[in-house]
This record gives sequence, structure tokens and C-alpha cells, in this order.
Amino acid sequence: MSDLGERAKALLLSPRLQAGILWATYVVGVVFLFVCAYAFRFSLNNIDGISYISIAEQYAAGQFDIAVNAYWSPMISWLLAPLLASGLNGPQSFMLINALSASIGVGVGSWYLWKRTNRHFWATFLFLATSVVFFSGSSFILTPDSLVAVWVIVFLVTLSWLDDILDSPEVSTRRLWACGAVLGIVGALGYFIKLFIVPLLVATLIVWFVIRLVTARKGTFWDRARSTTLVLVSSVVIAAVVCAPWVLALSLKYDEPTIGTSFSVNINKKFDPNANSDQVTPLELEAPPNEHAVSSGEDRLPPAGKSSGATISTESADPGSADKADSEISVLSRAKYYVKERLAAFPHYVTKIGTIAPFAFATLIVFALLLLFGFINYRKNRYASLAALIGGVYFVGYAAITSASSGGGNTRYYWPVFLLTVMMVSLSVPRMWASLVSRRAGAAKLTAFVLIIALLPAAAFWQHGLGRSAPFAVSAGSVGVKSLLRDGGVPPIEQTFAEAKLSTHIPPGSKIVGSNYRTSLKFAYFLDAQIYGNAGDNFDISDRAVHELLSANNIDFYLDFTPLASNSPDFGQLGSVIARYVAKLPCADVKGAPPRQCVITVVEVGN
Repeated sequence: MSDLGERAKALLLSPRLQAGILWATYVVGVVFLFVCAYAFRFSLNNIDGISYISIAEQYAAGQFDIAVNAYWSPMISWLLAPLLASGLNGPQSFMLINALSASIGVGVGSWYLWKRTNRHFWATFLFLATSVVFFSGSSFILTPDSLVAVWVIVFLVTLSWLDDILDSPEVSTRRLWACGAVLGIVGALGYFIKLFIVPLLVATLIVWFVIRLVTARKGTFWDRARSTTLVLVSSVVIAAVVCAPWVLALSLKYDEPTIGTSFSVNINKKFDPNANSDQVTPLELEAPPNEHAVSSGEDRLPPAGKSSGATISTESADPGSADKADSEISVLSRAKYYVKERLAAFPHYVTKIGTIAPFAFATLIVFALLLLFGFINYRKNRYASLAALIGGVYFVGYAAITSASSGGGNTRYYWPVFLLTVMMVSLSVPRMWASLVSRRAGAAKLTAFVLIIALLPAAAFWQHGLGRSAPFAVSAGSVGVKSLLRDGGVPPIEQTFAEAKLSTHIPPGSKIVGSNYRTSLKFAYFLDAQIYGNAGDNFDISDRAVHELLSANNIDFYLDFTPLASNSPDFGQLGSVIARYVAKLPCADVKGAPPRQCVITVVEVGN
């Protein structure tokens, strides 16, 4: 090779040039994330997001007594509050936070790979490019799941750092306490971001502790146990101190010790054989928890403490029958029901993960088997193993609570599994490549290696960039950056319809009920009104008891959604019809219902 060729090769392999390319890619990626955030600034695609925004508005207004909330984790609302106070609206603030958090996640993850792979360009670039595409196509959703994905990356970095510290010689007790403090702060941040992170964190640290005792080379068994235990004890103490004010605020508000209610609200029914059965219950209308809340969903409580609006009893209803039936269910029956439901849900769960991470399940299984049979050494592949550990615990955690009725749950719950899969593969690239080179692998093996590694960014671009499922997934998954950029930039029809039409009839502060709860909730948000009831109420407005229920709760307006080709019900006994409109909106009160030509009737309820 000529001197010019040698110099060109040296330049291409220069760590400085490679670092420059990575920095340039990162900057371009961050700019693109904020471009997407601006394009999605009108996004109101998730009714959970309305609760987070409403709570943040209460914080911004200084209404801390009602803003404190045990169901919705507080971090995203805390971050939203100053942006709302500065004049930005809810979706704009959400998109800005998602773009910022995604930038941190991409940056921290890429830096981690650059360091842990000894500045391996392609391993780092694999994660950098893939995560930018992923976050660009995912962070338009108004939930804290983008923060969860970033937290998981930070947790992996923290756990790897701790593993290195504990393996280094002569670590002082003071430094061990300091390491535990860092872990405790990271854990506390996770608790504030989402309550699910608490069991994830605990389970991961327990398994990590056991692995360290079995595999660590430094010191005796008791030395390893002592140092790791000291770090964990320190982390628990610091986490408890950091979280104590919030836990105290929750406990004082709800008159009982609690770290949150989402577990008791969502998990208890996983063990209840009667959860999906038809039970005769009193006719009731759930009410917003306070006068500033948009909906009853803003603070969900377990059945024993549920606060609702006025209740109308019916002759066939026995308010105590559900409690009596529940008390008669044995522990064995609950266990059998739980196992049966989880087994039924598992295929749906794996399919749903495949819509955003088609290789996640297979990668975790293969990696676990290779570790189990000794084909991969934990200590030599420590960082990839830690990513697999967190990913495996996360995967099992959601498998334990997902259900077949929800089709495997929301894909946004599983975003961290995708990122951890990319991290596992990226961390394994240098060692796999070195193994192939040292054995002088033939063209076929090298080609197979390149194709396998290329599948991850290819799938990410295909699914999260273009919004396509096949051939990587059998069911619909991500919307895709392409579609989001094409359709974004304009207010949603719910906003334009509410502001242009409904605002002439429904003044701010009104109490409304709708036959389509999900769309009515968005209307209520844009109208600064309150919505009563819940998804799936399906009230029969011809029933006199329903009229009494609406009157007892001082409902001002009822919104009916009927397909254009169908006949609207008779509203004569309910009140006066003051407006009728035709708009292309979801008519059915079903999650993900497609828009169709729908007659929206506004009825002023006669009290």
C-alpha cells in the first residue's frame, strides 16, 4: 500500500476522527429530537397525559395540597410545572421535556459504550444511531415512559460503575458509603419517575448481589459480602432520606402510610377471579378528586378508599355482594387464576414487544443460555451481562402483570427492553469481532456477523422511523417518525372542534358526561371543564336512574357520540338538545377506536 494509502487508513482509524464523527452524529441527533418535539407540539394522544398536565398546572398555581398525588408518579409533573408557569402549554412542555431527556439518554448511553468498549467506534455508533431513531419516533407520547427509558440507561451506568469500584483494591469504607449514596439517589429518582421502578430496582439489586458473591474475584466470600452489603445499606438509607418528604406528604394526605396507590389499584385485580366477571353494582358516577381536576382518573384509589360522586342504588344491586364474593375467594384460587392469566397473556406480551423490539426476547434467551452453559463468561462480558440482567428483570416484571385482555399492554411500557437489547449487543460487538478476527473467520462468518449487527439499526429505522411492522412484527407497532412529521404541526381535531364549536355552549368550569369518555375527556381539557364518569360506563340514558344520577352530581352537559349512519337516542327526559354537529372523531368509547363520521349531540341536562 502506498504512503498516501497508509496515511488515509491511519486517519480513518484515528480515535480523534472517530470521536469527531460520533460527536457530530450526536449533535445532529439532538437537533433532530428537538425538531420532532416542535413538530409534535400539539400532540394530545394519551389521556393519561392530561392527568400529568393537570397535576402540573396545580403545582404551577401553588395548589400543593391537591397536587400531591399517590397514583401518578410526580417527577414528570414537577418538570412540567415551571414550563407551564412560563407560559408554555401542556403538550409543548411535555415535548420539550421528552426531547431533553432523550438527549440525555442518547448522550449518556453513547458515552458509556465509548468508555466500556475501549473507544470502539462501531459499537458506540450502533447505539447512538439506533437510540436517536427510537427516541425520535417514541417521545411524542405524553407519559413519563421516555424518562423511564433514560433512567434505565443511567441505572446501568451506575451499576457498572459500582461493579468496577467494588472490584478495585483497597476500597475505603467512606468510599463505599459514597457509592451507596449515588445508588440511593438514582433509586430515589426512579421512584419519583415511576413506581414500577421500585420493584425493578429491588429485584435487580438482589440478583446482582448474589452474582457478585458467586463470581467476584476480589477477597474472600465474606469480604465481598461485606463491601456489597455496605453499598446496598447505604443506598437504602440515602433513598429513604430523599424520598421521606414525599412519602410523608402522601401518607398525610391519604391518612395511611403509602408510597403510592398504583400497585394496589392495578395489581390486586390480577389475583381476583371476579375481576372480569359481570357483577351487579350500584349505579355510580366517578367524580374528579377536586374542583381543579379534569377527570376522576386524576387520582385513582383502591376500591376500599375510592371517592366517587353521588351514587344511585337500584333494586337489583347489592352493594355488599362484591365484597362478600371477594372475601370468599381462597388464596389457592387466586394463585391459580393469576398463573392462568399470565400464561394466557404471555404470547400477547411477546408479540407486543416485537412491535418495537423484534429481537429482544430472543436476544435475552440466547444470552442467558450462553451464560448458563459457560459459552459466555460473566466476568469477561460483565457490562453486557449487567445490561442483560436489568433487561431480563424488566422483562419478567412486566410479564408478571400484563394481561391478555389488554393485548399485552402498551408498547411504551417496554421501551427499556429495546434499549437494553441494543446496549447488550453493542457491548458485545468488540469481543465478538475480536473472536472472529483471531480465528481468521471466513467471508461467510464475517458477512453473517455484519448482517446480524445491522439488523438492530435496520429494524429501528423500519419500525420507529418508517412506522412499518412487517417483516419484523406481525401486528401494528410504532407510528413512525415519518408519519408523525407528516401529520404533526397542526392542532388535533378535538382541540379545534372544542374551541370552535363546543366552547360556544359549554363554559369553563362546566361538569360534563359523555357517551365516549376518551374523546369527552380531551374536550374537557380544552374547554377547561370537568368530566365525570369513566371509560366503559355505557350509561343507558333512557333509564330514569341515569337521569337522577346526573342530576345528583349537578352535571351540566351530556355529550352523545353516534355514528352518522345510526339513529341518535331520545334525549327528551335527559334535557334540552342545544347543538348537533357532525365531525370525524372516534364514536366508540374504545381504546384506539378509529375516527369516523360521528354526530355529536350537546344536551343541557335538566336538573
